[in-house]
Amino acid sequence: MAKLSGIGTISGFLKSLETYPGHVALEVEDHFMTYSQLFSIVGKLGNLIIKTDSSQDNLVGILAYRSLCTYSGILSTLAAGKGYVPLNPKFPVKRLISILKFSNSNIIIVGKEFYPVINEVLTQISYPVSVVIPDVCRNEYELAFMNRHCYFFKNDIENETSDIQFREIDLRKPAYVLFTSGTTGVPKGIPISHFNLASYIKFICDKYDFNQNDRCSQAFDTTFDPSVHDMFITWNVGAALISVPEKELIAPASFIISKKITVWYSVPSIAMFMMRMRILKPGIFKNLRYSIFSGEALSIDLVELWMKAAPDSKVVNYYGPTEVTINITDYVWEHEKLSYNGIVSIGKVFNNHNYRIVDENLHPVPVGEIGELIISGDQVCYGYINNPDKNKECFVNIENRTYYKTGDLVKEHPDRNILYLGRLDHQVKIRGYRVELGEIEQSVKNFTNANAIAIAYPVQNNVAEGIVIFIEHSEYMDESAIRDHCSKSLPEYMIPKKYIFVNNFPLSINGKIDRKKLIEIITEYESS
Repeated sequence: MAKLSGIGTISGFLKSLETYPGHVALEVEDHFMTYSQLFSIVGKLGNLIIKTDSSQDNLVGILAYRSLCTYSGILSTLAAGKGYVPLNPKFPVKRLISILKFSNSNIIIVGKEFYPVINEVLTQISYPVSVVIPDVCRNEYELAFMNRHCYFFKNDIENETSDIQFREIDLRKPAYVLFTSGTTGVPKGIPISHFNLASYIKFICDKYDFNQNDRCSQAFDTTFDPSVHDMFITWNVGAALISVPEKELIAPASFIISKKITVWYSVPSIAMFMMRMRILKPGIFKNLRYSIFSGEALSIDLVELWMKAAPDSKVVNYYGPTEVTINITDYVWEHEKLSYNGIVSIGKVFNNHNYRIVDENLHPVPVGEIGELIISGDQVCYGYINNPDKNKECFVNIENRTYYKTGDLVKEHPDRNILYLGRLDHQVKIRGYRVELGEIEQSVKNFTNANAIAIAYPVQNNVAEGIVIFIEHSEYMDESAIRDHCSKSLPEYMIPKKYIFVNNFPLSINGKIDRKKLIEIITEYESS
């Protein structure tokens, strides 16, 4: 039986700290931090967190972006025996407030550039919050809410010792909680336990030869779970984590070359942009050992061109919903070349997990037939936070195993590699982010008091470029007003790019809204 207590996810970093104290652990904003230097910060901040709230049940929000504060904040939270909740500063204030309230985070670590954001957030948080701003001194800011909330600054952290006393924790407690789009308009909280994450890290590090000499990219926002792979696989092997500046993300070829990246991991759309811009010249990525992609369908055309640009690299296609901890299948293009409709196979389910491909009645379908992928095992989370209805819908018990219903339509090749075909529902991927169209519809309905249908359009390889919203019988015909309302509750990538007003929604022969007809209307609208 697996051990269900320990010091949690921080253990891999500590192992590398002991073995490679002088190795670079983090390169961010042109600053280098060795494992020893980074731990000095982590220990002090971790001790402050423990002193502020010794409970291991309460979560810590991290409101920072691609900075030392981001990574030290995450490590410090874990060192203190707590779980972290990443807060994307690009999200609307309303969404940040919703996430904080839903997660009951009572400590928030804030990057100095987001001090105005946290002040706006705190106006609507009634319970007491401890705000930690590690990179500025106390006298540099006027404290707007001192009577209600507690503030800690660089001075307070420096007064702490870096010698932190690690405590055993229940490994079933969350290492992190991510909030994804929800159909009700409220984000779904997905808690990933230390046990879930430890299972993932062990499988990946046992299978792939990542090592202390690697320089690994960190191209994902911390609200997107591949960022967890970047951080903890890197730190588990004593390698260097190289944070990619936002300005480099559009076309990072020169960054990959100049920083001598050996392990690159991103959504395929970043590579697609470089392909369209004709940047992927043969042999330009001489240092790459691994080129990893996930979050979107990966096309054969892109892989073939990328392999010419990185001739010594293995191309790995990962797949995994957030609920099963980052990734749950992998396919190395170097070894085989299996695809379907020009899309690379997502590979085999990790061999320490059980899976089935089932019909609507949860009965297994024959090999080669289309069905929904359901998965059981140590990486599967325990269920959504305070959402019993969604748990009942998405998690099922079969032969004393709990399976997560991915909602993904797949079929299995005779060699057990899996081919991805699309979504069962109307959930889509936009820029690698999983989006529930129902949340967008709900936001529009709340403002217009009218029925609304969101359509992903255009869609290529199961990835959407944007959203078109249809609004029925609305009294509010002001497109800019609706867009402005959406911007206050939805991330930028979820805001509809086109608004079409109709008298009635077209219906199919069985009385359901005919989404195919709506797509035809969009096509006509585009050509007019």
